[in-house]
Amino acid sequence: DMGHCLSVYRDEQLMEVVKFLPRKAFLTLGQDRRAVDVFLNNLSAEDLHAAVVWDTRGALFVVDVNGSEQGTFLNGERLEKGRRTRVNVGDALVFGKSTRRFVLENDVTAAFDKLEAAKQEYKKRKHSGGDDHDKMRRNDSAKRHASNRERGGEKVRVRHLLVKHAGS
Repeated sequence: DMGHCLSVYRDEQLMEVVKFLPRKAFLTLGQDRRAVDVFLNNLSAEDLHAAVVWDTRGALFVVDVNGSEQGTFLNGERLEKGRRTRVNVGDALVFGKSTRRFVLENDVTAAFDKLEAAKQEYKKRKHSGGDDHDKMRRNDSAKRHASNRERGGEKVRVRHLLVKHAGS
């Protein structure tokens, strides 16, 4: 399918693919799940943060709707509030201080194939114990737990703390 979509990356990891809805001229993005097409799970995003809009000639534009304090970025450049800015295939959008990049793709099938491959790779890494970075992180955690035990046992969770004041 040669339609357009947004591939969502965190660091270099493909997380999801957002397909444009048929016969809808725009996609809204923000934190209000009831009001937007794409939920931005990011506290620096506005309820209605941005819109991606098709024009009548088939060109795609992004608009920072509410000019949030945190902004909307196209290839690292902050967009001006309310102004339509052209988005081309391969361009990356970032909303607020999010670590996720939304990259415009022009082949939905290829994007979903890449997503499926990324999921399989993730499962394979998870079953094999992860990559070197994951192993280092688990090692550090195990060392911290061991040093806690050496200092007097496991951590204790405290719900209530009773303090006795002098003279009482």
